[in-house]
Amino acid sequence: MAIAGSGILIFIVYLSTVQSIPNGSPHAYTTDVGEIQNALPRWGTLHFPGYPLYSLIGSIFATILRPFGIQPALGTSLFSAVWGALSVSLLAALSLVFSVPVLAAVATSILFGLAASVWVDASLAEVHTMTVALLLVSILAALQFGRSGKRSTLLWLSLFSTQAVLHQRALVFAMPALLLLVWPQWRAIRRYILPAIGVALSSALIYLYLPLRDWMGATWTFNAPGSWQGFWTLLLDTKVDRIIDAPRVTEIGDRISGLREVLAHDWPIALLAAGILGLVIACFWKGWREAGALLVVALVFPLLTTIIWIGRIGDAALAVNLPTYAMQRWVWRS
Repeated sequence: MAIAGSGILIFIVYLSTVQSIPNGSPHAYTTDVGEIQNALPRWGTLHFPGYPLYSLIGSIFATILRPFGIQPALGTSLFSAVWGALSVSLLAALSLVFSVPVLAAVATSILFGLAASVWVDASLAEVHTMTVALLLVSILAALQFGRSGKRSTLLWLSLFSTQAVLHQRALVFAMPALLLLVWPQWRAIRRYILPAIGVALSSALIYLYLPLRDWMGATWTFNAPGSWQGFWTLLLDTKVDRIIDAPRVTEIGDRISGLREVLAHDWPIALLAAGILGLVIACFWKGWREAGALLVVALVFPLLTTIIWIGRIGDAALAVNLPTYAMQRWVWRS
């Protein structure tokens, strides 16, 4: 009840700000909004890396809403709001798995949903709330498998984590945290590794949606996904050459200032520091492996901000820090 209630409550909040008109804003948060508003109702495909699962489900969602008078601009925004609400519910579920008191689990999860970047991304046609949901459900599956060693849980983890990385390549940096969580069950992993690989490879077939839509004559496609060159470019392009720039010594100060600006835009730095401290203490007090996994997620994505750089704070830098806010919590056990 608490898990569902937290998601429903935050969804109602998002309804108060959800974008209902075609986007015209040049703000960094809205870089890709116009493209998504056009692509989903046309069953089209998006820019690198293609986001096939998001595109498919989003097109279904926007299409179902049309007979009810909900226009594409609003429908695509509502799609983000649903994923945002689901992320808050998943965060509440994760907290409860860690034996956080129910009231604290609900309150901190809603606080995450009210962080500026989460709220904005849940109000616009954007992929980022789905990114957070896929990350959180992967962490939940990894945590449960690490404790139980069940074959079915490993297969779910294989499915969720594969889709997470296919959806947003930056989530590959969360994989060490998942490995920490599942490590106690390494014998079970060896026993079930072939079915897990089979699930991962099978779920990757979602990428065939991109050329399929091109062959079917979709009116909104990116990079000609129906050709072999276009398809492999979408699949393999990580945008590294366009957004990754290792800082030179003279730039380190500017990069740190940019990171501080991105983080402080959502929560006070002192509050973020307290959350990190809580995880560090939990590593020593409640067991290093599970708390340490959350700490890895909390730290690795802000560090990416220092190398994801295009001369200004862009959409990628704003989005890559979302997992950090989700991990800011004390780890409790009964």
